[in-house]
Amino acid sequence: MTITDVTVHPKDGCFVVIFTDQSGNNISVTLYAAASPGLTSDNAITRARALLATTLQSSQADGTRGKDAALLEEELEEGLEDTFPASDPPSMTEPHKHLGSGKKPGEAGKSPDPSEVSKTPKQ
Repeated sequence: MTITDVTVHPKDGCFVVIFTDQSGNNISVTLYAAASPGLTSDNAITRARALLATTLQSSQADGTRGKDAALLEEELEEGLEDTFPASDPPSMTEPHKHLGSGKKPGEAGKSPDPSEVSKTPKQ
């Protein structure tokens, strides 16, 4: 991308610097006066270029472009291990039958039906 035009647009409390190439594509950088002491329309282009250069350098250093495929695979595996067990798919098992009660799940805490209770005389 060859920059063919650079424009500076003052806004409320900031400057927007727009870099345009021969195809009409552009990149804009917004510089806020509060974050950039001494910012003026005259030095906004220089500061915007410096910000872009710093951003590109750090993204290339931290990016995946220069990394070996084995290293990327290792980093992926480490990342997946750190998310365990949240990355496990949900279990597709059937609900367990309550053993020993003879009742279906959900009936364990129910009171017996009064008509089914045998009445034993008191002695």
